[in-house]
Amino acid sequence: MKHLILKQIQERLEKRLQKLEASINDLQNQVLGSSHAMQSWSDTSRSQFRGVIAKLQPRAEKIKECLRKIAEIDTEKKYNSIEIGALIKTNDSWYFLGPAGVGAESIEINGISITTISIISPLGKNLKGKKQGQEINFNKERIKIEEII
Repeated sequence: MKHLILKQIQERLEKRLQKLEASINDLQNQVLGSSHAMQSWSDTSRSQFRGVIAKLQPRAEKIKECLRKIAEIDTEKKYNSIEIGALIKTNDSWYFLGPAGVGAESIEINGISITTISIISPLGKNLKGKKQGQEINFNKERIKIEEII
């Protein structure tokens, strides 16, 4: 089941990365093309486009780093405690703990709804290191860890 979860996460991240890289490329082309316009508009727009590009490029790098970390997850590993790559069954939900960059999204696998969470999210930080049978308090709710896969 974990390989299906990772595949869906990877596909979603790759789509985001493609859109982000397309936006960066479009902006870079506009920076190159803006020199044909009036000089004052051209200088201003080039500067603004470069500022946007500078903000988008680190996002793309974070997605690439997340994809690298996802590729390193061993889908056959047995977990004694919760860490990146663990599939967690609790008394009320299923969770998959991913690396930084994995957003809280719902994935449907074999009729089971699984919420992906990041290791740096508040819930991810709370779950990290916990073992089967332990409980945590989160958002005024008691969550019991029933199984770690």
